Amino acid sequence: ARDNENTNHLERVGLDARALAETAAKNPLFRNSIDGRFADKLAEMAVLHDIGKVNMPDYILKKAEPLTEREREHVRTHTTDGARMIDMIRLSFPDYSFLDFARDIVLSHHERWDGTGYPNGLAGRAIPLAARIAAVVDTFDAVTIDRPYRAAVGFADACSIVAEGKGAAFDPDIVDAFRFCHARFREIYEKSSEKGTR
Repeated sequence: ARDNENTNHLERVGLDARALAETAAKNPLFRNSIDGRFADKLAEMAVLHDIGKVNMPDYILKKAEPLTEREREHVRTHTTDGARMIDMIRLSFPDYSFLDFARDIVLSHHERWDGTGYPNGLAGRAIPLAARIAAVVDTFDAVTIDRPYRAAVGFADACSIVAEGKGAAFDPDIVDAFRFCHARFREIYEKSSEKGTR
């Protein structure tokens, strides 16, 4: 509501998440976990990954200088705040089981494969698969957007950032899948650039 560019980011995250899930499904490791229904749900629910940021004040979200430690800690609460929002919706709509899938993404998309992420310090496959995919696509797209505190990077540099996170920030098998769907990511990236929404 406060940031049109963020709306475009969310749309691209949904498209990228579907592309990455469909590519990862070709790996025997994920064949029993990722099917068409999983990819559809991921594309729809990944757009909610930052819903907890509605509680963030603009002076933090739009700050041009480096955040203080206290401000960084405040930003990190968007994962738990977002999960709490979904929990409250679930209380009113107990049949909306698809929101459990969204909750995994919202809560865990900043967990890291090596266990140094937040909010719970999960590592490896303890991180829900949907969140491991969302982490890659969120990072990829986020670094291609100009922010008050840093300039955007190009497509190739964004791909390199994901590759450098293999086995540390990101599931190495998901990063391998990412390498095989560069063409689809580039198409989404270029269409967005042509529309002037990047």
